[in-house]
Amino acid sequence: GSGLLSAIGTASVLGMGIGSLVFPHISKKVRIGTALAVYGAGLAISGILLPLGGFVKGNTMAVYAISIVAMLGSGFFVSLLNMAAQVQFLKCVDQDYLARAQALLCAGAMAAMPITSFLLGIVVKYVSVRDIMILGNILSGLLFVGSRIANVKFEEENGEKEDRILQSN
Repeated sequence: GSGLLSAIGTASVLGMGIGSLVFPHISKKVRIGTALAVYGAGLAISGILLPLGGFVKGNTMAVYAISIVAMLGSGFFVSLLNMAAQVQFLKCVDQDYLARAQALLCAGAMAAMPITSFLLGIVVKYVSVRDIMILGNILSGLLFVGSRIANVKFEEENGEKEDRILQSN
C-alpha cells in the first residue's frame, strides 16, 4: 500500500544522501576498480532483497523491514556508482569533447529504455517479475565483480602516464 511505498521511497532517498556524504571519503581510500566491484555487488544484493520480501507476505513488519533495508542499500549503492561513474567520465574524456560525449551517452541510454522495455515485456509473459529481478541482480553483481577479477583498468594510476611518455621518448 501507500505506507510501504512511502517507506521505501524515504529509505531510498536516505540511502542516496548517505552515499553522497561518504563517497568523497571512500574514493580517497579505495581504488576505482575495487570500489566499482563492491558498489555493484552491494547494489545487486540490495536488489535481490526487495523481491524476497514477498516470501514473508503475512508478516507486515518483516515486509517493511526487508523493503526498507533493500531500498536503503539500493539508494546508497546507486549513489556511489553514479558518482564514481561521473568522476571517471570527467577523468577519461577530453574536456573539448565532454559535452558531445555526455550527449552521446545520454542518447544511448534513452534509446536503450524502450528497447529494454519491449524485451522485458516479452520475457515477463514467461518469467515472473520476481525471478527477473533476482536473475538481473545476480547477473549485474557478477558483471561488476567479474570486472574486478578480470582486472579491467578504469583509470591510469599516478605515474603510469609519465612512464609511458618517458618510454616513448
